[in-house]
Amino acid sequence: TGDVVGYGARPSECLQKVRELACPVVKGNHDHYAATDENDADDFNPAAALAMQWTRDALSPEESAWLAALPFTVVKIGIALVHSTMDKPEEFGYVFDHKQAEANFTRQIQPVCFHGHTHCPIIFERQSTGACHINPDELKDDAFTLRPGKKYFINVGSVGQPRDGDPRASYVIYDSVYTNQAAFSSWDLSEYKPTIDEEGNLSFEDLQEINTGTVGWIKINGTNIDYPVMQGKDDLEYASKDVFGKNSLTGSIYL
Repeated sequence: TGDVVGYGARPSECLQKVRELACPVVKGNHDHYAATDENDADDFNPAAALAMQWTRDALSPEESAWLAALPFTVVKIGIALVHSTMDKPEEFGYVFDHKQAEANFTRQIQPVCFHGHTHCPIIFERQSTGACHINPDELKDDAFTLRPGKKYFINVGSVGQPRDGDPRASYVIYDSVYTNQAAFSSWDLSEYKPTIDEEGNLSFEDLQEINTGTVGWIKINGTNIDYPVMQGKDDLEYASKDVFGKNSLTGSIYL
């Protein structure tokens, strides 16, 4: 969720590791200022400003250009990523309480949005009466079940510099397939179909055997678009079900 550089003494190595993952990355305030000559006194104390200048000098022109090209937000099916907030991502506002989270929800379309910036892990849930902070007591074994019909603004904390009093690295594992027992259980296709193919891909015929709601498949060569198409009993059935017919926050592609 941003700030790949700006804190440690090896910014190039951090960039290399992240780029090797080929995962979605959003621009944090440290990434933004490291890639430009722009300064913001409100964001940095004198020590941090010196560290930022050192980081700029340590990065190659190509690395700076990569950081500068990062988007402020990334939106995927059912989820969004941002360093600060969805309402004004380029301003890098902080969210510590439900009132500040409420502003984000006004621009959050997806059911789930992950963010960082404060370095403190926290979950905000959008309810009919407004944003609500989820009590840590509701987490069981560090897992939390996302409730259908709600929106969530989740701070994943920080791997490199936690600020919640716990020195351990903080991160989140998100699984869009959930059950009543666990929100973040691993998703193993073999649970549904013991044998798929040699590359682990599920074919159209296999999925039809598992779920008769499978009516088509959409694939665009040269892209990551390669999804089954579902049709339910009504127009909204697969808005909240996965391709196996299980409850899902993100839903499926459907007719």
